[in-house]
Amino acid sequence: MTTFAIDPAYVARWPVRQHDPFDSDEAYQDAVYARAKALLTAVDGSLLVDWGCGSAVKLRKYFAPAEVVGVDLPHIVQRHARRSTGYTFADPGAAWLDDVVPDVVLSADVIEHVENPVPFLADLRALGGEWLVLSTPAREHIAGGSLTGPPRNRCHAREWTMAEFAEFLTGAGVEIHEHTLIDPERATQCVVGRFSP
Repeated sequence: MTTFAIDPAYVARWPVRQHDPFDSDEAYQDAVYARAKALLTAVDGSLLVDWGCGSAVKLRKYFAPAEVVGVDLPHIVQRHARRSTGYTFADPGAAWLDDVVPDVVLSADVIEHVENPVPFLADLRALGGEWLVLSTPAREHIAGGSLTGPPRNRCHAREWTMAEFAEFLTGAGVEIHEHTLIDPERATQCVVGRFSP
């Protein structure tokens, strides 16, 4: 079994506890969404796909309805549909997503929740976006966290150090243009990159 570029001594967790994104702290990933908005503006883009949009609080804070599509699990998309906010949401299996070509693909603090991040990245690649913005906790910066695992957050399958995350993404065909500890208080690392052709 692969370690996804994480130290082989690290203990991952599966299954993970499911969480309700509508009960999430709105402060998490705020800097990541601000960075994605700045990137969309800098590349003169018109569409961003937010893969794993959760409650969409930050999606609505930073993006107008016409410039974003939120993607999440079917039960979360159904909750958004009942709200009638003017924003567009889809589950990952929606056939019409094949016709969406975003300038930027954003996935903020989602990859640590999935059992196997390789097909997860393949799904992001399949969207055909020019740019990718990914964030996840930086294990070595988590206060009270364990470098050897399992993650303290029971909703996380694994957490990468910044070096491990860079190695994993590079091995998965992501050309990293920027990799920062974007929110030191919340130990959030953020990568801006592109998928290799």
